[in-house]
Amino acid sequence: MYKSYYLNDPISEYAMKILSMYLNFPEDQPITAVDFRARDGKLIEKLTSKHKGPKHLYAVEKDSYFTSQMRQSEKYEKVSTSHYKSEARISKEAFSLAIIDPIISNVVQSELFDAVDTFVEPDFEKEERERLQKAESYNNIGFDFNTVDVTEEEQEKAKEDFEKKLEKSIKNRRLAFRRALREQEKKISLERSDNFLLAKATEHLMPGGVLVMITPKEMIDTAVTLRLGNQFEDIRILRLEEDEYLDKRKCIILAKKKKEKSLQDRTIGYSLAETKLTPFSQLKEIAPQAEGIYFVPTQSNDAVELFRVGPLTSGEVLEAVQKSSLLDTYKESYSQVLTDPNPVAPTPLHKGHIMLLLTSGFLNGYIGKGVNQHLVKGNAIKMTRESRETDDDGVETIKEREYYHISVKYLNNKGEFHKLM
Repeated sequence: MYKSYYLNDPISEYAMKILSMYLNFPEDQPITAVDFRARDGKLIEKLTSKHKGPKHLYAVEKDSYFTSQMRQSEKYEKVSTSHYKSEARISKEAFSLAIIDPIISNVVQSELFDAVDTFVEPDFEKEERERLQKAESYNNIGFDFNTVDVTEEEQEKAKEDFEKKLEKSIKNRRLAFRRALREQEKKISLERSDNFLLAKATEHLMPGGVLVMITPKEMIDTAVTLRLGNQFEDIRILRLEEDEYLDKRKCIILAKKKKEKSLQDRTIGYSLAETKLTPFSQLKEIAPQAEGIYFVPTQSNDAVELFRVGPLTSGEVLEAVQKSSLLDTYKESYSQVLTDPNPVAPTPLHKGHIMLLLTSGFLNGYIGKGVNQHLVKGNAIKMTRESRETDDDGVETIKEREYYHISVKYLNNKGEFHKLM
């Protein structure tokens, strides 16, 4: 039984170098690339190392030590210190290349690797044939179809009945096996983040952009493959070289985003999901390439208008405040209410506001200048109101509630009194 000690480790630098050979870049043209779990940044730097033109790298990593190192290297446009599942604001369809390597939780590791054997679909035909042969040995005819005790016609009928039983038994076993897999997928669905990351990468990749997804073979199921089939083309699933694969169980999914997603045909997705049940020895492993297979399209850095993952830091808030004119505009519009010749209240006044103005003295006395000057007098009188309440037992209770009666009157320049409230 496999013990999943290295599932969350990065792939080796040798594997990174081989993987970079699958990519081809536009000559002297800008590209944008993002790694949603960058660690120390080696993977995204290695994959884009062949590009000779301007490259604009973006990274997300929760380890502050790694993000600090990446910022100091000055190779990145922006680095977010956050978990990739945190709330984010990132420009859509802005990246030429997206890299995802999801964290495999302890629950998923236990369920997929520690609690059961590595996924390989059993040889149902062999198992069921042996089982039915043993069962047939108890029949009167016996299992030897060539016995002299029966006619040739009876032998043919016995063979035909046996094959029908075998076919039905294989079908039932296969259905039961697939149902068990689906139940397991449901069980771990809330604990896995690979489908979340794939959706995020798909949203932010430009049409024609290249996806590099690193994930265990055992997690390449319909939760992932249906999206791949709908929104990507030229899909390849490769595995690491054998020694490294046995330690990390990682496969590499390479794909190019379609210009338009297609939801009608799900056969590609279901076909790709069979990878989960394919013995790893039958999967093609990564190998050096003479020329890149996947062309990373050019993209200007202007396309990345937004890139923030996780909450705003205090430094980001101060930087935004310094750049924004919002506070100055607010001060100019609303902070001069008492000295502005045409004051505007920030919000409509309610009784509570008026009472505060009365008690502070701002609504008593002369208001305005010249022909618009008028005399205002306001009062706020505390009063009580009685109410009677009867409970379920018929007991009557008298309650007193306090409230304020507000009265505001003004005298205009014509000597006329008016009551506002």
